Amino acid sequence: MDVSRQPFIGDTASRIAQALAGTWELELGNLQLPASDARNRLHRAWSAPDGPLPTATRSYSRQMPAAAFLTHEDGRVLVVTERPWDHQVLVGAIAPHADFLALDVPQPASIAASTAPAAVDKVIRALVQAHLQMMDTTLARVHAARHTAEHPEMLPLALSLRAHAPYLIRHLRASGPWPASAQSAGALDRASRALTADPAADDGPVAEVLDRWIEHGRRVTEMVRSLDPHAAGRSPNRTTAPPGLPPRPPSTSTGSSPAR
Repeated sequence: MDVSRQPFIGDTASRIAQALAGTWELELGNLQLPASDARNRLHRAWSAPDGPLPTATRSYSRQMPAAAFLTHEDGRVLVVTERPWDHQVLVGAIAPHADFLALDVPQPASIAASTAPAAVDKVIRALVQAHLQMMDTTLARVHAARHTAEHPEMLPLALSLRAHAPYLIRHLRASGPWPASAQSAGALDRASRALTADPAADDGPVAEVLDRWIEHGRRVTEMVRSLDPHAAGRSPNRTTAPPGLPPRPPSTSTGSSPAR
């Protein structure tokens, strides 16, 4: 009997889920079954094609025994598995927010890491970058609605802002020096109210609501970029750059519980 000394992929996924915000449901899938649902889901991973997850699954999926799927309460799904030749932890997206596809955003990057804690750091950064990307795209739509639309559709814009602004604001409050500054903390409070308010409940002119979204939305994205130097020089039309290709694999024959 071959006993692996590698951590069980479910334990690794659970550690990742516990370190991320919100509630995640953990589901394990057997990749050794040819027609398994887990294998089908793994091949539908929504990831940049040259990232480590699709690179591994294209040619080495038969050597990958299992995968763990983490479903967030807001609908996001992450897959956690292991690269067969060096046992690196692989994490990628399976089901992005619905508006990712609607806005034709480039595919996000999957990540590879040597340990669960290292994977957590990379996943948190990737999630911040994804929300930042979507916030930039939404603000561009708000700006276009302000200057070109006679009767803009406010609800889709409001829903998109609510999907991404709160995550970025929570990230700033948890990671930055902002709590030490009453001025910055106040700016985040005002941004949170402005970017999550129901536009239908505002009796003011539509143009004022759009201007308020632009003002506070840009302030949030600027604060995120000032906090993260890796995001500072990034174009609003790019997602996180996919990591480099993994090391060349050796020649080998191819042969549900909640986490809080």
